[in-house]
Amino acid sequence: MKRIFVDTSGWANLAYASEPYYQQAAEIYLSGSRSRQRLVTTNYVIAELVPLLTSVLKVSRPRVIDLINGIKSSPNFDVIHIDEVDDSKA
Repeated sequence: MKRIFVDTSGWANLAYASEPYYQQAAEIYLSGSRSRQRLVTTNYVIAELVPLLTSVLKVSRPRVIDLINGIKSSPNFDVIHIDEVDDSKA
């Protein structure tokens, strides 16, 4: 099964239609969903996403929490937890 890695800016663009690459992100997401591709991200990306959404994009804290919980609980997304070993390998 093919997988698509989603970085911090990818999540931000996918989450908000006002972002400059929203349309491209949405098309990739829909195309991936149709072909049963998994979206993959890391706990580092999620940690980086929170300040981007709250400080830069001025998204409310409850909305950020809902978005992060949605990413973590979705059966369509894989969240890889980077540990010390993976960090060293990278």
